[in-house]
Amino acid sequence: RLDDDPSALAVWRVLAEVDFTDEAFPDVVDMAGCIFPGDARFDGAAFSGDVWFNMAQFRGKASFRQARFGGDASFDRCRFMGDADFGEAHFARGAEFRALETRGALDFVEADFDRDAWFRGSRFGGPVRFAGACFSGEAGFGTCSYAGPADFEGARFEDNAGFDGADFTQAARFSDARFARSAWFSGARFRDGAAFERARFIGRRHFDDIALTGQPLPLVQQLAARLGVTVRDAVSA
Repeated sequence: RLDDDPSALAVWRVLAEVDFTDEAFPDVVDMAGCIFPGDARFDGAAFSGDVWFNMAQFRGKASFRQARFGGDASFDRCRFMGDADFGEAHFARGAEFRALETRGALDFVEADFDRDAWFRGSRFGGPVRFAGACFSGEAGFGTCSYAGPADFEGARFEDNAGFDGADFTQAARFSDARFARSAWFSGARFRDGAAFERARFIGRRHFDDIALTGQPLPLVQQLAARLGVTVRDAVSA
């Protein structure tokens, strides 16, 4: 009702802020389906039990920076309409972020995932940053769509990492990343190049049938030759 009144809308967004900074949640937290009209702050919060944010809508900025998740954390089908910051967050158990929809920047810089982390089927509308993140369990990023740049520089994947079928509209960076087990990029599309400088592949690598729109970068061509995979140049006539 306030969409036509910018002044009232600005006041409402201030009043609608949620601040749980450094809050301790000893029990299960169920905020599934909740709508956060203004900014939502959970910086430094400690969640001892399972956390449910399935299908929640964050219409302002959402910040979980340095938050600690002791139980399973479920954010499946969440909508982040502003920036979302999970930088340096710690997930002690499963982290589920399947089918996310984001419009602003999504930040997991130096986040720690002790168990499996799932982001499959998500649509990222802004920049995505996982630089320096550590995935001790499986990391599922398959069939994700990246409208903005994707930064996985220095990320560590200690278990299987799946980027199969991912669509990168802008540049994707995996420089200095470490893949300890199988790395799946089969069928991925890189529309603006990809960087894998100094990336380490200790386990099996699957780069078959990746697609490059435009002139393939020499680095990707060299990587394909080194791994003995097929790179498909998707330049239209």
